Amino acid sequence: MAEVPLNVRALVQEREQARAAKDFTLADKLREKIADFGYDVLDGAAGSTLTPRAATGAALPARRPRAGDAHARPVPRACRGGWSAPRAQRT
Repeated sequence: MAEVPLNVRALVQEREQARAAKDFTLADKLREKIADFGYDVLDGAAGSTLTPRAATGAALPARRPRAGDAHARPVPRACRGGWSAPRAQRT
């Protein structure tokens, strides 16, 4: 972790102390602060690993658009069960 800024290292140490004290709410908030600086914290059996955000790919996992999202497209009528033909005639 030689190239990691000192303020990020301090946040990582504070997060490890919070996890040891089982204060997971604080640990999650600290994880978000660390992410704001461009680093991901990966927890494993051997402890936490800090990696630059660019090395792990996308910032957030992809998810399907929801109905209220601005980028969501309307679902075509055929997909909503709006068929008027009997089941035998559907293709």
